[in-house]
Amino acid sequence: SIDLTPNLTPNPFIHSVHTGRAAGLQIIDLAHRYLYEQGAEHVLIGGGDSYRHLPLIATLDEDEHLLTSSNRDGFVPGEGAGFLLLTRDPQKAAAEYQGIGLFPPGEGQESGHLYSTEPYRGEGLHQAVIKALSQHQQKNITAIDSSMNGEQFWTKELGVIMARHHKLFNDDTRIEHPADCYGDLGVATGPILIALAASQLKQQAGPAAHIVCSSSDTAWRAALLMEKVAL
Repeated sequence: SIDLTPNLTPNPFIHSVHTGRAAGLQIIDLAHRYLYEQGAEHVLIGGGDSYRHLPLIATLDEDEHLLTSSNRDGFVPGEGAGFLLLTRDPQKAAAEYQGIGLFPPGEGQESGHLYSTEPYRGEGLHQAVIKALSQHQQKNITAIDSSMNGEQFWTKELGVIMARHHKLFNDDTRIEHPADCYGDLGVATGPILIALAASQLKQQAGPAAHIVCSSSDTAWRAALLMEKVAL
């Protein structure tokens, strides 16, 4: 399992997580601990990734993961970086983002992940969503922001959470998967999905919430709730 316990020595303010796409959401659990248990005023989190590495591209091509003229069930490699400055002071958050709350993430592990021979049931993301929504029972989720990158593999776990949590969704709930526009950003996916969700929530009137979901090629899955809160 991954250790997200604050490391107090030798440098208590730097921590890294290497679990793929899910890492950008998982690290927010550690950020919450620094903010609410260690008394930090601000925490900066982020991630950067790039597929501009020929051996990696060659491996992905051999495994038929890339979108090409002969393979329509693949993804477009991207590169990018995203960083978020988090605070526990609602007034400071309201100055820019009108009180958008970022709740602790839920985690799960998928036994039937992309490189596994076990059956793929979508249970990992389902467990992550259960934990992320453990204190949220209102039917005001307006969007699901997903790390899906164009490969059909990822649609099954989306279908599982839509079916099992259908009481929290309505006919207007949007499914956003922006990797279709900018390519797969790897570990940078989480922070960028959060930034895009915050921008949308900022423009929405009344109560609104997004679920952000990010899945690694390996077993790790993570999800978190973002909500526009009254101040």
